[in-house]
Amino acid sequence: MTNRNRLISGDNKGFAAYHWERTVAGADYLDSQPDLITAFAQTNPGDMSPHVDGPITGASISERELDNTRHIGLRQFDDAVAQLGSATPIGTGIDVRLTYVDLSSVVVHGEYTPDGQEHRTGRPMIAAAMVCGDRRGRGFPRLSPGPKPVLGQDIRGHLPVRHFDAGVQAPKAMVLPAHLLNRMHPFVAGDRSRAAVRVGRLYLIGIPGEPTSSRAYGCAHGGIDRRRQLADVLCVGYSNAYIHYVTTPEEYLDQRYEGGSTLFGRWNCLLSCRPWRALPRQCETAVPRRPAPVQGPTNH
Repeated sequence: MTNRNRLISGDNKGFAAYHWERTVAGADYLDSQPDLITAFAQTNPGDMSPHVDGPITGASISERELDNTRHIGLRQFDDAVAQLGSATPIGTGIDVRLTYVDLSSVVVHGEYTPDGQEHRTGRPMIAAAMVCGDRRGRGFPRLSPGPKPVLGQDIRGHLPVRHFDAGVQAPKAMVLPAHLLNRMHPFVAGDRSRAAVRVGRLYLIGIPGEPTSSRAYGCAHGGIDRRRQLADVLCVGYSNAYIHYVTTPEEYLDQRYEGGSTLFGRWNCLLSCRPWRALPRQCETAVPRRPAPVQGPTNH
């Protein structure tokens, strides 16, 4: 479905579940408790546009969105049914760990950065690449993605952007500080939770946003004991809150839609901080712990 849809919709995953329950199994939840309940979960959604037959371009996007939703949903249904024969139990036991971090003031140590240097995050900033739109939907005119000043001018001379924020956000073409929007209506919060959930041998890493595939892979690879299989570790987006996108530092430099929507700057290492990496390992040891409250700048 595109951003011009005005109906409540479960999109392609909702159609996959509906098709399995209603069309294939004949279940009717309005009549009685169904014998079958299905759910198609979302993992790392940051760069997962479901263009299964290649790019969808031109005016055909909105006209075909229902057909596209049905087609992509059926693809997921077919794949899920094909895996039923090889499915194995995930074991027993449930555990949860939760922590809070002020994402606008995180010190990221060199062990987590590509250049080995210490960096910081900053206050959330909206970029031209975030609001200009892309193939999936329209945005604001006269704005375009890429690491350049907005409308050919130095944005720091026209908006209340601190020099520190400009450096942290570079090379983002900043349009508006998100904290100004927060004064009118809640847009994004800096203090956000991160969670780790263990269900049997399956580990779910909860991220309050949309990590890209590469960022989520780093999350899964670094957050769990190396003796475990990566297939048993999933990064789950949209968990508990929403801070928009989370890219790798390299993806951020391109300033496409995903990079422009990474609000806290290039070093928004939401998935690469010591306290976060400790969460799933605490699940492994099953040591009871209580989450600590956010206190000033967070040093990771």
